[in-house]
Amino acid sequence: MWTGFLIACLSACGVLIMITLKIIFGDDYPLGIPTITVLVLFIGGVQLAAVGVLGEYIGRIYDEVRRVTGTPEFGQSKTSAAANAGWLARAQS
Repeated sequence: MWTGFLIACLSACGVLIMITLKIIFGDDYPLGIPTITVLVLFIGGVQLAAVGVLGEYIGRIYDEVRRVTGTPEFGQSKTSAAANAGWLARAQS
């Protein structure tokens, strides 16, 4: 999430630099590639931030459901417990 915000902020600074350079150099400043690059970085940063926020939200829902239902963090099914007990009994005899 923070990586997305960082990339979006850096690309916003890039836009300000591009505008400043365009004002200083006028017609000598290239128009196409720097503009597209900065815009793609900005949109990518916004998308990364949005996916990060979504991940945090889903993670908190998951933690809350586990807390409310009382499911243990680590569990063992009855079938595997019985299989382990049988294997242990055979190994000890």
